[in-house]
Amino acid sequence: LLAAGGVRFATASSGGGVASSGDGSFTINPDRPEDYVQLIQALRAEGLMPRSVLFLSGLKNPRNGRAAFDNLLLLAQAFGEAPLPASLDWIIVGSGIFSVSGNETLDPDQALLLGPAGVISREYANVTCRVVDAGEIPVAVSGRRKVVEKLLREPGKPRAWRPVAYRGGYR
Repeated sequence: LLAAGGVRFATASSGGGVASSGDGSFTINPDRPEDYVQLIQALRAEGLMPRSVLFLSGLKNPRNGRAAFDNLLLLAQAFGEAPLPASLDWIIVGSGIFSVSGNETLDPDQALLLGPAGVISREYANVTCRVVDAGEIPVAVSGRRKVVEKLLREPGKPRAWRPVAYRGGYR
């Protein structure tokens, strides 16, 4: 969706260490703090400094909220070591954080993401954090696309301090 709109972006996924494919795709070892710092340095070198960060680690393994919490802290610390002059809008995405309808399967470990989300904005004045509970991600490609479209519209929305939950096609 971003590429179709002519937007330059970068992605980072889990791998053995910091590596770049040259097209804005990176891999890092999410357990190594130095990989996050090297990722930011590589982004700078390629002219891909972000305006927004879409943090999806909470969706990668939805039953391992502790790992997502740790990854979020490491990412924040890396941005602290290599500060950026521009404003950043972080969208921190999890699943099972909030009860909206009463029918969701909640994951208390996912709620751990709320802590760093509240602190990061206080530690770094140029960072705005918002938490999105994406709920159950649809299996169908069209349903997934709708969730992605909603997530891509989150940066810049008002009241970033208020958590958001997606349920039944609604925000």
